[in-house]
Amino acid sequence: MSESNESSRRWIPLALDFILSKYTLANRRTILVLSLWIGVITLSIMSTVWIAPSEFMLIESGSDATSLFFLFYPPLILGTLMLFWLGFEWGFIPLFLSAFIITFSMGMTYYWGLLFGVAFILGLGIYGITYYCVSFDPALRDLKSFVFYVMISFFAAMASSLGSFVWSDFFNLETYKTTLLWKGWWTGMFLQSMLITAPILYLFTPVIYRLRDKYFTDIPNPKVSLNWIYSAIASVAVVLLLFIGGAKMLGTEALNAQLATLQPSFGNGLLQTNESLQIISWISIGLVVSLGIGGIYLVGSWNQQLQSQVDEKTKQLRRNEELLRDALSERDLFLDTIHDRMRDNLTKILALLELQLKNDVDKSISEILKDSYSRISCLALIHETMDQSQSFRNLDVRKYAVKLSNRLQKRFQDENRQIDVMLNIDHVIVDIDKAVPLAMIMNELMVNAFIHGFRDRTTGVIIIDFDKKEDGVLLRVRNNGAALPDSFDMMIQKSLGIKLVKTLVRQLQGEFDIVDREKPAFSIMIPDNMLVEA
Repeated sequence: MSESNESSRRWIPLALDFILSKYTLANRRTILVLSLWIGVITLSIMSTVWIAPSEFMLIESGSDATSLFFLFYPPLILGTLMLFWLGFEWGFIPLFLSAFIITFSMGMTYYWGLLFGVAFILGLGIYGITYYCVSFDPALRDLKSFVFYVMISFFAAMASSLGSFVWSDFFNLETYKTTLLWKGWWTGMFLQSMLITAPILYLFTPVIYRLRDKYFTDIPNPKVSLNWIYSAIASVAVVLLLFIGGAKMLGTEALNAQLATLQPSFGNGLLQTNESLQIISWISIGLVVSLGIGGIYLVGSWNQQLQSQVDEKTKQLRRNEELLRDALSERDLFLDTIHDRMRDNLTKILALLELQLKNDVDKSISEILKDSYSRISCLALIHETMDQSQSFRNLDVRKYAVKLSNRLQKRFQDENRQIDVMLNIDHVIVDIDKAVPLAMIMNELMVNAFIHGFRDRTTGVIIIDFDKKEDGVLLRVRNNGAALPDSFDMMIQKSLGIKLVKTLVRQLQGEFDIVDREKPAFSIMIPDNMLVEA
């Protein structure tokens, strides 16, 4: 379905203030539509001047004459079409001016003429309010829209026919003439809506809407506000009150006319009947007022409930938006952190390779590559452990030590030698900035024990202790292998592994110590301000 067909599915008024604000008064589109509108006003006035003096209110001929007058009343047809195709103000003015000219030609005073004109356009207001509040196709292209149009047309005809009471009261018409005028008025207007206006709407509304959408873009859809709903309820209540009041007035006048011709005995009975009718009339008026006030109250309460639900949903959406914003911010921070870690790790790898090339000149390329692989694998294992723990900022030391010991056992294990690793590690969480040096310290000391502690032995145990202390955390790495040689202090000067351990300990602001040389044991005391305890 095209956009133009979509737009004809509900009534969308083309407000005059929208045209003037968007296209200005000098724009050719504005001039064209205003010229057409002036033409409609002129045609309405001319048709009224031609009809009114000779043929308006032919009540002597009965209600059929009045019905025929309203069956083809050009100002009402043009006003209704202008309302559906452009908006209420476009149809209101030509119809009101035409009604006022009728009253002027018949010698009615101007204030009664204004009241008569308002009654005349009351039906037009019914169309405007209902189609503004309820979405139905003004082109009448489906059964539901047509039935809705019939119902509203009937109610609009009844509402406008209240002008007959204004006319009757001003000219002091007899009761039966007022009744004829009222019946002819509403039946003629209703038949006009069905036989003339409805076919025109069906045939030309899609074309008019396509032209509107072509020359006037971005026409705002009508928004139903609470005030509009209140206006609709109040309008219905006012029409019903006027209708009941008019019927009450006609009944009273007819009864008074009959009382003047009847005997007193019959008159007393009619007076009692009239009192009953008066009570019923006042009860009806009270019911209408109560229903109107009750309807407004119910709509207001319903609106408050909806508003509360909307406010709650809005708060929830804002909370979700804040959570999403925090998640996005954390994600961005996480990505920045990953880039920083990758850059730092690559820098560390390059520094380690450079140190090995400078210090391990006596080692073969194969040994250098094995040592480099071990240290790079240590860095990769840190991020693997953090990823599996779904923590991107902290490292669980126990989980990391388990993974590291298993990996080193597989690397140095063979069928002729069995080296076990025992872990005594408290649950400690380390910040990522401290995790890298601490993990590399553990790796260097364990690798050193595997290589040098059990060179000539087939069995052995490496023990890792990681204990919380009052002033920090104590890491101890010991084994039951060969004792440290007397030349170990000299070897430290040439060994990249121990030199690297000391450098990393200083980075952690800790203390490195050789606890036992016979049963080699190394300890590193790390202050608690360098860690995040779980």
